[in-house]
Amino acid sequence: MNAIEIVRDYTNEPDGVRASAIISNALQKGLVLVSAGPERNVIRILAPLTTPFELIDEGLQILESAIEEVVANV
Repeated sequence: MNAIEIVRDYTNEPDGVRASAIISNALQKGLVLVSAGPERNVIRILAPLTTPFELIDEGLQILESAIEEVVANV
């Protein structure tokens, strides 16, 4: 498991709203992610150890795109 913590600019306060938006955007593109943490601001990436590198790369591209789109709309 890997995880990404989403925080507000400059304050480093948990940003569960933005994490939720990233997860929703990624889901629309076909990538299932899980939120975690008391503020729901942690995005967990749960890929099996047997996942082919091509699928990992595709998932990371979707995640990157989802983050860019959410951040651009803030």
